Amino acid sequence: MTPRRLVLVIALALVAASVAAGPRKVLVLPVDGSADAGLRTKLTVVVQGVAKGIPGEVTNGDTTFAETASAVGCDSNRPACVDTVLGTLGVDEVVWGTATPNADGSTTLVVKRATKGAPPHEQTAIITRAESPDVATSRIAPLFPETSATAGSGSAAIAAIDTPAGGSAEAPAPAAPWSDQKKLGIGLAVGGGVLIVAGLALWSSESGVQTDINNAPDRTASDIQALKDLESKAQGYAWGGNIAMVLGLGAGGYGAYLLWKDHKEHTIVTPQPAPGGGITFMLRGRW
Repeated sequence: MTPRRLVLVIALALVAASVAAGPRKVLVLPVDGSADAGLRTKLTVVVQGVAKGIPGEVTNGDTTFAETASAVGCDSNRPACVDTVLGTLGVDEVVWGTATPNADGSTTLVVKRATKGAPPHEQTAIITRAESPDVATSRIAPLFPETSATAGSGSAAIAAIDTPAGGSAEAPAPAAPWSDQKKLGIGLAVGGGVLIVAGLALWSSESGVQTDINNAPDRTASDIQALKDLESKAQGYAWGGNIAMVLGLGAGGYGAYLLWKDHKEHTIVTPQPAPGGGITFMLRGRW
């Protein structure tokens, strides 16, 4: 296989993938309201369990919607505040809930999810005094039609909360899967590096052939023909090295850009309570 053909084969292998769009960012905030704090914590787990199946990258926040709205400077009771929260935090969708106790001992849980420019959709669930908080899983499920397959995750998480100290250790959370964009970025970066190495090798071969040309005799017709063959071979190595270097630098640079873009898209700013009061903002992301 000639140097040019080898480079073209490698280049075709590199461009055999397509760029995937970055995932949507979804922020799930804790349940607030006047219900008991312990109950709100368990209901938060329920909401997080059902919401984690929303397509995109789902992140759990540390502050309630009201606290978040206050931190970004808007009134949580005004519809426009949702867009302000979404824009400030750089997410595509936000999910939150409010738990309010009733006179008969039951609790009303209202869960909302909203995207920019649209009014929030909401679902109400009534949990009686005798019922476990995880019954809210099926009652808020209509608000999350795309997550029905994970409907049982809330009760499992609540069971983990209720496990007494000294029980079995909780399994570590699985690492977030790589996005298609990150896979392509790594592939292009590695492939670009391979092409650069191939280019350097071709240039080195061209240099070696050039040495042979400089030392080759040119007295007879056969000597001149051999010299022409060497010159053609050196030219092939030189062109192959040039093409490999250009493609390698292009692929490596674009791969680095995709990795940077993926990191940026997987970074979410979430508010959280600060020691001694107030709100701080935390950057959540990955490489």
